Amino acid sequence: MRKRWRNALTEAANLSGFNSHVIRPESKLIEEISDEVLKRLDDTFENDNKELVGVECPINEIESLLRTGSAGVCKLGIWGIGGIGKTTIAGAVFNKTSRHFEGSYFAHNVREAQENGGLAHLRQQLLSTLLNDRNVKNFPNIVLNFQSKRFTRKKVLIVFDDVTHLQQIEFLIGRIDWLASGSRIIITTRDKHVLSNCLVDQIYEVKELVDVYALKLFSRRAFGEDDPNASYTELTQVAVKYAKGVPLALKVLGSFLFGRRKEEWKSAMKKMEIVPHMEIQEVLKISYDGLDDHEQDIFLDIACFLVGEDRDQVMRFLNSCGFFAEVGLSVLVDKSLITIDYNTIRMHDLLRDMGREIVRKESIHHPGERSRLWHYKDIYEVLTRNMGTTAIQAISLDMSKVNNEIRINRSTFSKMPKLRFLKFYGKNKCMLSHFKGVPFTDVRYFEWHEFPLKTLNIRAENLVSLKLPGSNVEQLWDDVQNLVNIKEIDLHGSKQLSKLPDLSQARNLERLKLDGCSSLMETHSSIQYLNKLEVLDLRLCENLRSLPDTICSESLFELRLWGCSNLKNFPEISSSHIHFLDLYECGIEDMPLSIECLSKLNSLDIHNCTRLEYIKSSIFKLKSLKHIEISSCSNLKRFPEISSSCNREGSTEVLHLKGNNLERIPESIRHLSKLKSLDISYCEWLHTLPELPRNLYHLEAHHCTLLEALSGFSLVSFSSFVDLSNCYKLDPKKLGEIVKDSLQKDHERRRKQTHNNKWIHRRMYFPGNEIPKWFRYQSMGSSATLEMPPTGFFSNKKLMGFAVCAIVAFRDQHHDSDSRYSGHYEYDRKDNLYSLDCTWKVKSEGCYRDLRSWYFGTISSYVRSEHVFLGYYLFDSVELDTRIVGVISKIDQLCTDQKFLSSVQPGAESYLPILTCETAKRAGGGNLKLQWKSQTVHDESELHGEHIVQSIEGTRALALQLRHKLGSGWKIFASFKGNFSEQDQTAPFGQTFWYEKYQDSKRFLADLHIKQVRFAANAKLGLGREDRPSIFLSSNNGYSSYNDKQF
Repeated sequence: MRKRWRNALTEAANLSGFNSHVIRPESKLIEEISDEVLKRLDDTFENDNKELVGVECPINEIESLLRTGSAGVCKLGIWGIGGIGKTTIAGAVFNKTSRHFEGSYFAHNVREAQENGGLAHLRQQLLSTLLNDRNVKNFPNIVLNFQSKRFTRKKVLIVFDDVTHLQQIEFLIGRIDWLASGSRIIITTRDKHVLSNCLVDQIYEVKELVDVYALKLFSRRAFGEDDPNASYTELTQVAVKYAKGVPLALKVLGSFLFGRRKEEWKSAMKKMEIVPHMEIQEVLKISYDGLDDHEQDIFLDIACFLVGEDRDQVMRFLNSCGFFAEVGLSVLVDKSLITIDYNTIRMHDLLRDMGREIVRKESIHHPGERSRLWHYKDIYEVLTRNMGTTAIQAISLDMSKVNNEIRINRSTFSKMPKLRFLKFYGKNKCMLSHFKGVPFTDVRYFEWHEFPLKTLNIRAENLVSLKLPGSNVEQLWDDVQNLVNIKEIDLHGSKQLSKLPDLSQARNLERLKLDGCSSLMETHSSIQYLNKLEVLDLRLCENLRSLPDTICSESLFELRLWGCSNLKNFPEISSSHIHFLDLYECGIEDMPLSIECLSKLNSLDIHNCTRLEYIKSSIFKLKSLKHIEISSCSNLKRFPEISSSCNREGSTEVLHLKGNNLERIPESIRHLSKLKSLDISYCEWLHTLPELPRNLYHLEAHHCTLLEALSGFSLVSFSSFVDLSNCYKLDPKKLGEIVKDSLQKDHERRRKQTHNNKWIHRRMYFPGNEIPKWFRYQSMGSSATLEMPPTGFFSNKKLMGFAVCAIVAFRDQHHDSDSRYSGHYEYDRKDNLYSLDCTWKVKSEGCYRDLRSWYFGTISSYVRSEHVFLGYYLFDSVELDTRIVGVISKIDQLCTDQKFLSSVQPGAESYLPILTCETAKRAGGGNLKLQWKSQTVHDESELHGEHIVQSIEGTRALALQLRHKLGSGWKIFASFKGNFSEQDQTAPFGQTFWYEKYQDSKRFLADLHIKQVRFAANAKLGLGREDRPSIFLSSNNGYSSYNDKQF
């Protein structure tokens, strides 16, 4: 024992600490001791944090938003659905940062404390802890104000967890603006509106866990380790998918399934499809309980049958029920109960199941006693057994799930007088004889696919939406109906519909869809007086012969008459709001005068109108008309003259004239100054092309077999491409000279303009079998090799770009669309014949590296014989000035070991050295511009911002900030651009950072830490004769093969 004591004392005496005689002054000693304590505490936090899953990135992001250390009072809100991990994340941030404050307190479960009458006790604990005064009591507010003012001298961190009202915070601490500068407030809540009332500086929304972390968290609870048992892999995936990334659900399910057999897992998961887990539901239901009656009705309607529906349609229905949808939906969004993406209502699956469980519990054993029915088995039971009751408000049936025919007694619906919503969708399985005597007085929404009756004949004064797609209806009603509330009628695909009813009472009708009603011969005259009509869709009404002379609706936005081949007269339109006018394959013979007044018309399609003889030039003056389709109008012999005023007034950007019998295009087409795309393909009588608008960048003239002259044509006008395939009368040598002349002009202009040059990409296709003589390097096959001078690839910016020519020999293809344009607007994508890609590579140290890829083009129509692909690419300013230099690895916390970095650093001369944060700034006096851009797994980039820093320390600080922002799993690439000094070739003044996601896998350990530096050629590392750039052509020929390629 004595020996052990002696050894322990000796060890203690040898411990190295802080020498107070060496470290002076005393304040410096205290600072170093404090820093060491904080460092060790931070290490402790990192170790404790390992027990949490998927929180590292949120913690770092919240810590960055808090701006710990900066002046002022910062208020941060953490928002999300119940069980998403708000409290866990707030607690982790609190544990990590609280030691940097003079006082800190985590106020747990503020909502529950108020409900249980414990808010006063919570206030006493908060004040006692923050003021370090055990004698603090619960005082009246006037004394509380005095106590709270003591905070003005103390920098504090306070977390208010699960707040539902601003008044709760005011009761606990008084006014937030009394806090001392540097204080931080964190508020967690399910209600975003609470954070708005609290005037928080930032709101952080907690999202669901990604699949990798969700699986890890579930596995820890279900198996006691990070990975699932191999024999339970499929069952684990089902459970994780059910939880949809909600940590609470993952933990509850994992704990519940721990130690259970596979049969029990399967049974539990099947049960949860019908009856959600109680513990999960209780947490989620807290948000529902905080809603008023109307908001609860809206939530249950959405959960049972409105998920995935259009927001505007949902609003119409809910407002018709008196639910004040605008504010109701806003409240549900704020409380994280729904989201609205691209105008579509979304709801988390667990919340949807929670809402449906609330309805199921209205009557567990008798579905006919519930307010809403959505499960096909319950609906089948109610309808077949005639079990309808006054409780039922809504029915939504997916008929595709029903195996047997459902025979419905008309009295079934008579027992549902409170029915507001009826939707039968999918292939019809429901049969009934009639609806006579059925009171649908409360029905707002009626949808029935393949409705079996020949007439509807229901009294529905409150009806807002009527949808009977593919029905057997011949007529809707026998007499005039009171339809003052109806806003939408959709009868598309009802092929037996022969006439429309009198709609004079439907004064609020906004949408009338009759497309595919092939038996309809005329519309009722009452539609011309529907002043609120916005959409009139009569597509493919093949037997429609007449419309009212005038459509008076000032609200008309969209008119579609596509395929009305027997409709000869087009009505006068008084609406100035119409955006889309679709007359594709319509039988009209003339355009009405009123078309000149359609000031907001954006798109006009008069494709394949074979009786149309004239086009009014006034349409080109319309200020909003951007897209005009006038193709395959076989009787159209002449294109109108374009007034010079179109330079100022017109907006036409796309003009399609393909398949017409035009013999000439007027010189005045140059007045369409905004025209960007012109398609004259299959104009087989066209002999010449006039001078075209200067802003045109896309010209397609495929199969203009008589075209033999291009007046004043210059490729400089076109920044994209020109397709002259199958134009056999054009001289290929002259076309080659046009490209050469354009290249010389672009090159000369580029030399004179030294800054802010954009890349230039021009290409042309035409019949021919010779490479122009001005091409120096030629070869057979898919590549050509160019020898570059040893002075360097980008040395002195002498290399401006590349010109490429390829000869492609096609097998003869005999096809109807080759001899005569078929008239179809869209060709079959399977007929895509040939596409060409060009990649420039540099060979160094025996291997090739991509320098630039260029999509050269696609021939999408049939061609015969050889064709020439000819074009060029000129680099932009950034490409000329930029070199990919290296990877900044130290910004990633997974890669801080300098020894490791040295061991993986490439040693070849063709690579520039690895840069760390310490060596990133070596350019001397100038500022360093840092940008960052995140790259998603789909290779879509999003710019996040940029900073200017003036020192290495600033670079480090930014690196730390970015690490907090993006979390682990990102690498940084440095690309330098600017003027290179002789003294320091490797560190120019400008610097740009990119981030690339990498896989978190032990298998790719090297990739996890560092990515090999890409090749960068400059004057110092110039290319010799062994380092030659090559150009590779790769093709994708889908329909036919090719014989050879010459380069």
